[in-house]
Amino acid sequence: MKMQMSVGKLMEAVETLKIQSKEHGQKIDRISHTIYAAAAVVTVIGAIGLFILNKIWDAALLYFKPH
Repeated sequence: MKMQMSVGKLMEAVETLKIQSKEHGQKIDRISHTIYAAAAVVTVIGAIGLFILNKIWDAALLYFKPH
């Protein structure tokens, strides 16, 4: 009888671990999607920023260039 209770508890523990494992997998997927989106946003903003800085640099060179 004790053996059946022990096996029952063990099976319940294994099921709990399976559920927790699935939840952790979903959290990791969500985090990876968030990181991917953040990298895309940083890339776009960086490209726009570099374009603007390039235009400012060009204007500054024309302004300070001796006539």
